[in-house]
Amino acid sequence: MDKIAPLGPVPDKAIHVNLETTMDSLNLAPLGPVPEEAIHVDLETTKDALQSYARANGYSIAVASSKPARVIYICSKGGKYRDKKDKDMHESKRRKNTSTTKTGCPFRVDAMSCKTQPGWKVDVV
Repeated sequence: MDKIAPLGPVPDKAIHVNLETTMDSLNLAPLGPVPEEAIHVDLETTKDALQSYARANGYSIAVASSKPARVIYICSKGGKYRDKKDKDMHESKRRKNTSTTKTGCPFRVDAMSCKTQPGWKVDVV
């Protein structure tokens, strides 16, 4: 059996890819492409269509705000982590090394009740 030689040290001039620049140049959202604007029959159909599209492209959505004529959907990883720790709790009783799934994803979709025709209009913001 042949022995595999070790790779050795990493060269000083390693290639680094700037993910933000790459994503911006491709006009892609960080977790996959955004859905196209559309008009759906009712709010349930709108949510189902957005959720199935998001799942197929590697992300999920959550309701950020809801009113009778408008619903705002965001990426489930959108926003920032809010620390809810009890400052008075002894350090030995605190949970350590916890992490968050929040990445600050700016994805947002507004679903509004159409005024000119029956249905819900989806706008990608």
